[in-house]
Amino acid sequence: MVKEFISQLPPDKLSPFAKHPYQVREDAAMDELVESVRTYGILSPLLARPKGEGYELVSGHRRRLAAQKLGLPTVPVLVREMSDDEAVILMVDSNLQRENLLPSEKAFAYKMKLEAMNRQGRRTDLTSTTVVPKFRSNEVIGKESGESRETVRRYIRLTNLVPPLLQMVDDGRIAFSPAVELSYLTRDEQAELWDLIGREDATPSLSQSLRMKQLSREAKLTPEVLYAILTEEKPNQKEQIRIKTESLRKYFPRNYSAQQMERENIEEGRLTVSTLYSNYRFVKGDITDRDLLAALFDAEHFDIVCNLAAQAGVRYSLVNPYAYAESNLMGFLNILEACRHHHIEHLVYASSSSVYGMNEKVPFCETDMTDTPVSLYAATKKSNELMAHAYSNLYHIPATGLRFFTVYGPWGRPDMAPYLFMKSITKGEPIRVFNHGKMRRDFTYIDDIIQAVVRIIGSKPYEAEVPFRVYNIGHSRPVELMDFIHCIERATGKEAVCRYEEMQPGDVTCTYADTTRLEEDFQYAPSTEIQDGIQRMYEWFKHWMAR
Repeated sequence: MVKEFISQLPPDKLSPFAKHPYQVREDAAMDELVESVRTYGILSPLLARPKGEGYELVSGHRRRLAAQKLGLPTVPVLVREMSDDEAVILMVDSNLQRENLLPSEKAFAYKMKLEAMNRQGRRTDLTSTTVVPKFRSNEVIGKESGESRETVRRYIRLTNLVPPLLQMVDDGRIAFSPAVELSYLTRDEQAELWDLIGREDATPSLSQSLRMKQLSREAKLTPEVLYAILTEEKPNQKEQIRIKTESLRKYFPRNYSAQQMERENIEEGRLTVSTLYSNYRFVKGDITDRDLLAALFDAEHFDIVCNLAAQAGVRYSLVNPYAYAESNLMGFLNILEACRHHHIEHLVYASSSSVYGMNEKVPFCETDMTDTPVSLYAATKKSNELMAHAYSNLYHIPATGLRFFTVYGPWGRPDMAPYLFMKSITKGEPIRVFNHGKMRRDFTYIDDIIQAVVRIIGSKPYEAEVPFRVYNIGHSRPVELMDFIHCIERATGKEAVCRYEEMQPGDVTCTYADTTRLEEDFQYAPSTEIQDGIQRMYEWFKHWMAR
């Protein structure tokens, strides 16, 4: 026989239920409850059980807070002896019918109840003798809460999310279905995703979440892949874009209101005029959109075209090759066709040092063989050079390709080693060091890259029967990977925790630019030393992470 009695107890003598999944929010609903208790008193007793020398509250946490706010000396309490599992089930059931429950509240409530029922082996309802098999526990929970067995299971999956992601679900930033799929990612992958969401101000769609889940199961969900998936343009992305007023203000006249800045926000296919540079205008678009490119070229009558648009990254090309075909091949073909039909005087476009592939001769010279790419990304960049050469030959379009070498610096890609290493080292987290650190990279600071591009755009194109030319843009002083890591350690004042791994598919052991051609034709060579570049990047990084 259940031992129970009703007593008047001080609210402070009732301790909250251990690991209570429901939030007691001080909101408008709480204000209404306080007024109700002030007017009518507490109409339904709270439920508690003896615990130690006091009492543990099972149901009635909101009424207890209302009583405390009103300074009531005692509240009516039904005290009942019950086991831990019985208490959990009653605690959950008494709250599940509340309106406006957060996803996290339902998730942990369902989990607690399911675990309690499973520990019982067979559930005996507290008010009946009905016996339910253990394997149907979640189905029972669903029926009692008005939701399906599968819905209960999916809610419980949310408890596997790291707290910051779960908070985003509660806030409505991540929808329920994508959140369920993200719960299958490892905690490290989830932490990386949360960081990227904050940095890119983008959240994964259901299809993106499903791909992340599958790649995680295949142990292929690297930070680079996460970044590439998250930053893909979604069909409805245009409507989702939000930019803080404070971030926009410096780009508008001082007398502009927030409403005026909102009206000037960049939309797909819309031309936007800069208030800083009268001769600069911006149109947000996709180079795979032939109609947009045709309209843009028709309207603007360009003399020179500089194409830096591409799907970048080696490792992501291993998991989403079609993105590279669409952007790097079809997109670049659209650029070439637009240049052909609008009599462009000079086309400057980004290639990559990856075209050198398995070339063992160093330093890499523009005349070296580039027929052995080790990744699809490298193959598409080599294809760009071949396509540009064909159009130069057929239509006499002056074309200059720029083979960039390991660009780094402020605002760099967060899926690249400089940013990944800097972030992990500052947080005391391990970094992945491929090929056990036995690699060399020709790290080239972003300012040097920009200076080279500006010089080439501002100069006459290469003159020949086929006006085609490629240039290496690199520092021409490769750095050992471990030395590069030591530079970051000195800048951050923290020691790296290295996790040494094997060489990754699509990677090479060394990049090294011969910049003789660049120096001879443009009297310029990148000069920023790695120590100075890393220090400048870290100064930006500190401000970025502190925002």
